[in-house]
Amino acid sequence: MLLVVVLIAVCACKSNNSEATYLDDEYAWKKWLEEGVAGVSANDGPFYVLNDTILNIATMDNAGIGIISDFAVSNGKIAIADNIASKIHLFTLDGHHLWSSGESGEGPGCFAHIGGIDMNAGVVAVCNTDLGRVDLFGIGNGEYLESLPVQWPFDVTVLDDTTVLAASIAEAALITAFSSDGSIEKYGEWDPEETDGMVECPSASNINLKIDSFNSYVAVTSVYYNNYQIYDTATQEIVSEFQREPPLPIEQSSESRYILRVNDCTFDDNGDVWALLAPTRPEWVDGRYSDIPLENISYQGIDVFSAQGRYLCGIGVEALWDTSNLTFCDSVLYLGSPTAICRFREVSYSSE
Repeated sequence: MLLVVVLIAVCACKSNNSEATYLDDEYAWKKWLEEGVAGVSANDGPFYVLNDTILNIATMDNAGIGIISDFAVSNGKIAIADNIASKIHLFTLDGHHLWSSGESGEGPGCFAHIGGIDMNAGVVAVCNTDLGRVDLFGIGNGEYLESLPVQWPFDVTVLDDTTVLAASIAEAALITAFSSDGSIEKYGEWDPEETDGMVECPSASNINLKIDSFNSYVAVTSVYYNNYQIYDTATQEIVSEFQREPPLPIEQSSESRYILRVNDCTFDDNGDVWALLAPTRPEWVDGRYSDIPLENISYQGIDVFSAQGRYLCGIGVEALWDTSNLTFCDSVLYLGSPTAICRFREVSYSSE
């Protein structure tokens, strides 16, 4: 059997052990992914350790944050979507609060069920799912700018030219593109296997589709389902559509359910796609971890693909089960949970 090479990153919610401890645990990480997703052969991936915790709701005085539903990083700032407080928040990368905007309701600047968020080119874009729109706010002071109509938008990405792309399966096309000149274009189709539940009941999950952009590429992947699409925004043509091979392990019962699910995907600074995986039940590898409550499972993984769909490597992540978001900015990896956002750094690694 080919051995999966797994390297380790550490979640901010975990204790800050020494790097030597991480290296001592490398065999356990390899074994974990080898047994859980057997058959994947990969090259050495990068090795990350926790650099610092930027935000932790539990340790912040008067944070005003109910939950970190999603976040985006750009130009030294972090934008947070907060589905409990019905607000968005902006912080600096050293954790200084700049502003909060929004409230529960239906009017301009109000939210009803917040989805994904992104920030670029002076604009914060956030999915206002129940109200069928993407709302735009100014980065400067959080002022409401305008709303863009999209039925049940799951996630959003903002291009460098301020074009806003929203992903939805309730629209006639997968991607709705709003240009700064006011034009609207729709393209893409989402029809892989096993998506009936997502199509028939999109409100069953806050964000069922994840979208991210890099240069002219936009990536779309599904939470729970094993499917990826890459589009060229210039031509609006699909570049690649692929699934993980071997596929994510699945539990066959009255309803098929993935034992591992995709929590998020993002482009890194090289244009490769990183997909964050998480177990969905305690004993997801037969005979292992059966005595660990789901919320205490401290292992996740990251799949890395090229934009053409080639599997590049698997990376082990020591992160709690609820770590659900990741992003890259200026070659730095960020991971987020409902209560914290963490920054990681790459360190030198020797396999000896």
